[in-house]
Amino acid sequence: SAKRPRRLFGRKIHVAFYGSPQLTGTVLGKNSPKKAMRKLKRQAKGYRRAGKRPVARAVDLIGVIATADPGSDRLYRTRQSNRVIANYLNAARSIGARLVLDIQPGRAKVLAEMRAMRRWLREPDVDVAIDPEWNVGSRGIPGRTEGSINAKDLNRATAWLDRLVERRGLPPKALIVHQFRDGSIRHRARVK
Repeated sequence: SAKRPRRLFGRKIHVAFYGSPQLTGTVLGKNSPKKAMRKLKRQAKGYRRAGKRPVARAVDLIGVIATADPGSDRLYRTRQSNRVIANYLNAARSIGARLVLDIQPGRAKVLAEMRAMRRWLREPDVDVAIDPEWNVGSRGIPGRTEGSINAKDLNRATAWLDRLVERRGLPPKALIVHQFRDGSIRHRARVK
């Protein structure tokens, strides 16, 4: 069988736009997918001119949005529809960008949310990100409770993604953890 590449990022500079259509304060919320891609191309071009390293583009779509409303399942999160994800994946592909599905789990388990997005994570150019500050545990409320993630849950998520990549023969994938404060990752030394 053909050897798969071992490096996802290499020496590239990665430029990503973040947000969701529901969050109008984000780049993806202020613009249509098509317009956001035009802006991303312009933004990336500036980085290419400034240095000698190649530039890669990405769209970081919040695929699971933490909410102040518990919802019918009381997990304080809502998932993007398949239609929205497909629109952003097609838009990202139209400019040769990767799609990153960002998880703000609320009270849900990160691994359960990754499994719910399996259809999309099977795509070769779709990665995953986790926002620990929105991982509020079984009693927290997003926006009121400061969230975090522990090494055990991160290691489970990484192992699951590794197995998916291996079983499907996919190219390497990124699992990005957006760390906004020192306490975002508990037992950090145990992260594999």
